[in-house]
Amino acid sequence: MLCAQTKDGDMICLPPYSRSEIQEIRKRKHFYCPTCNDRLIIKIGTEITPHFSHQSVSTCSGGGEGEIHERGKWLLFSWLKDQYEHVHLEYYIEETNQRPDVFLMIDNKKYAVEFQYSSVSTSEIRKRNELYQRVQIIPIWFLDIKHLKQRGKNTYMVDAFAKQFLCQPSNHSSPFILFFCTATKQIISLQHISFISLNKVLAKKVVYSMQACLWSEIFQCCSFSRKIYLDRWLAEKKKFRLQYRNGVGKQKQWLLWLYEHQLSIDYLPSVIHLPVKGQMFMKVQTWNWQSRLWYYLQFEWGTNKEFTLQDCTKYLAPFIYPPNYYPLLQYTKSPVASYIEWLCILGYAHQETEQTFILKQAIPKLAHIEEAVKQDYLLMDHITRLYE
Repeated sequence: MLCAQTKDGDMICLPPYSRSEIQEIRKRKHFYCPTCNDRLIIKIGTEITPHFSHQSVSTCSGGGEGEIHERGKWLLFSWLKDQYEHVHLEYYIEETNQRPDVFLMIDNKKYAVEFQYSSVSTSEIRKRNELYQRVQIIPIWFLDIKHLKQRGKNTYMVDAFAKQFLCQPSNHSSPFILFFCTATKQIISLQHISFISLNKVLAKKVVYSMQACLWSEIFQCCSFSRKIYLDRWLAEKKKFRLQYRNGVGKQKQWLLWLYEHQLSIDYLPSVIHLPVKGQMFMKVQTWNWQSRLWYYLQFEWGTNKEFTLQDCTKYLAPFIYPPNYYPLLQYTKSPVASYIEWLCILGYAHQETEQTFILKQAIPKLAHIEEAVKQDYLLMDHITRLYE
């Protein structure tokens, strides 16, 4: 940790001092942990950032940070201190027994700014976020750059750990993740995130230099070519049609479901495997749950009969995470609602009232793989033209 209390209760932070000054401070004062009140020592090495550490092995939540983490939170603190008055390093929040890396207040809004270097359990991150939100503090996370895993142009891997940092502060923005590189002093925003599989996303990467950007700028959503996005999705649909499936786990269960309903990947209509908002809340791939919903509406519910979003959500309940699974995504649209919206846009469904819909016409099965690939192309071309 970078800050500690003296015997008199004063708070002292080490980064502003030179090593020689810290040596003198260490001789004159005793220091205590702001969280657990245990005695602390100052560590000053030639290869490390001077910092406080517990004298002995401790279970205190305030210690055990690495060199990159210490540097990262000091850089974020300094950057914010140049912009705002109420900025505090390692501020202790008594109500939740938490000490965020940086505490920030802007116009009566409170922010806990955290720099996450190491990988921890998803349940731990979820717990921290829920505690902050319980006392009306907005958590803002910066992941270390090592967690940014690019796999191609506009394509990235976002695993279960990284998903917990998906953020959407308003219903006017799209989900994003913030990353921070302490070496280059750059903030990277992964924006317009859309899941094409459980852990692979299409997204736009925006890079900000700390010296040239403000706090408010990193939350602004930059434009992203819809055509590039839809062209990339068409490639994913073709891959879905043609790639070999080894039938393991949930994939095996889905292939068995297809077989039991006398279906195959070749027969599925092109409205299966469409991009939807909120896909991160689904436990299975888009083609898995969208094919089940299509079959349910067409063959079990029937055309020209009213159905509701609640009917569809209830049917797909085993495949949906609870709404609070990602605490930072409070404004994300339901993926089921997003898919029904696609069916309406494409003319297969119609919204009768605010709560009810009907399937106006059957969505026919396809005959063979050649027709499937062709119809996928025609559908995505049609969608592209809708947004020109």
